[in-house]
Amino acid sequence: VTVRGAGVRQWIPMEAKPGVALASGVADPMDPAGLWVGTIQVERVGEVHNPAAPTDPVVLESYAPCACGSELPECSCVCGEIDDGDPSVVTCADCAASLEMRILLHVDTTGSVRLLKEVVQACEPDPADGSRCLTPVLFAKANQAAGLIGVAPRDGQLVPLRMSAASFDYSSDQEDALGALSIVSSGFGPGSSLSGQLLVPTEHPTNPYRHAYHRDHGGTCGCRPLDPQYQACLDACDARQNFDIERDFEVVFDTTDPRGANQLDWQSRRLSGCYAETLRGLHRAPLHLNGRLDLFRVSTIPTLGGN
Repeated sequence: VTVRGAGVRQWIPMEAKPGVALASGVADPMDPAGLWVGTIQVERVGEVHNPAAPTDPVVLESYAPCACGSELPECSCVCGEIDDGDPSVVTCADCAASLEMRILLHVDTTGSVRLLKEVVQACEPDPADGSRCLTPVLFAKANQAAGLIGVAPRDGQLVPLRMSAASFDYSSDQEDALGALSIVSSGFGPGSSLSGQLLVPTEHPTNPYRHAYHRDHGGTCGCRPLDPQYQACLDACDARQNFDIERDFEVVFDTTDPRGANQLDWQSRRLSGCYAETLRGLHRAPLHLNGRLDLFRVSTIPTLGGN
């Protein structure tokens, strides 16, 4: 309030407590149902040729130096360590250009968690007015949103809003009826964990060994197109140089907010934790990595496919 150039400031006491005294019909903000978009920043990798790593194939298969909570020295910081004077605590230095991966997770009303390659938000139109949005919906595949109206303006029109996670591709055989990948969870919140496996078979479009000019392929393996055994030669080349890719991952959520106490968006709109992965198929030994995950809820729509 300004009166003839002078100001008056009145302090009004307020208090906010998430989840307390909610209005009737308003969902519990601590219920994680909805779409969560996260960023994974890789901080550590397991050195394949580390002298401390086991050489026995059987032991090596279950060896997980970069699992969440592991303190094994074989899991090295990508960009070196920060010397803070305490040799018992390893703190990784920030990278000038870190490897980041986007992850898309959806939680439904039953608490089931799904990993998505992509997600599309659209609107079911009002029967009385086809240009008016009646109900916002989420789909795990872009083609499922055909015939619906959009939510984001583009060139004077509303179009569906699409997000994708290129780092998390998997075989269509793993998709459920909604077009997503169901993963194992002990819950979705502080102290909980998630785990799953991604399969990228030899014939999958994003399998790196499928590409004919991959330098590890040796071209066409010396197969000659005019040779009567040309196709048999190519088949032998495929069998010898193509490999399935397997990725086992886990997420362990932080039990407390790393930004400090009394942050109102913690758990209701923001979560963080550890991400760990074991990658098989790119090397004769499993590859391990570890990093930090920051998740943000961008939608409270609790269902996929408009159901």
